[in-house]
Amino acid sequence: MGESKSIEGQIREQLIGIRNMSCFFVGSRRRILQDMFSVKSRPLYKLAFQYPIGKIPREDMVDYLVVQFDLDGKHCPPELAGGIYDVAEGYTYYIQKLAHILYDLVDRTATTEDLSKARSILMSMEAPACESVYAGLPVMEKRLLLALAADPTASPFTRDYMATHRFSLGGIQRALDSLQKKDHVERNPDKVYSLPDPLLALWCREAGE
Repeated sequence: MGESKSIEGQIREQLIGIRNMSCFFVGSRRRILQDMFSVKSRPLYKLAFQYPIGKIPREDMVDYLVVQFDLDGKHCPPELAGGIYDVAEGYTYYIQKLAHILYDLVDRTATTEDLSKARSILMSMEAPACESVYAGLPVMEKRLLLALAADPTASPFTRDYMATHRFSLGGIQRALDSLQKKDHVERNPDKVYSLPDPLLALWCREAGE
């Protein structure tokens, strides 16, 4: 944290002297970015506006994927392009990766079987990273991660949810706070706690079966 504050302090010094230019801070570690600008003790406190970037609309991404396949002489029907979006849950990185895998599998026109195979390949590629995340967690955080992957909820502290997943109040509070700090769990705009990484969530669901 000390090193981070030092770096942020240097950034602040540079930003204060800038005129007629805007700077954007973007990244996948949302909790880190939020804390940089919302924690009073940090050098960049309230030095920026925060604009959550939502997912690219499904229809727009489907159109884009269809066109990109067509440009290279292959065809991805809209329903399959929608399937790519749905597997990745609108997560752009995984959409691109899955689309590339599917493209490499197809000679002319993509089929449902091709998409299923591409999904399996993607999961095998991402499995080591998912396993690494899971293996590095304490037991309670592992249990909560599996629970939220299978059963996202806006009310993790209710008696029913804790009884269903055999959690204690103190245990789930500590685990949830830690998982949020690590960006493995987030509370979305609908106030539901879930895993922001759709492939990690899918891996957890399959691991928990």
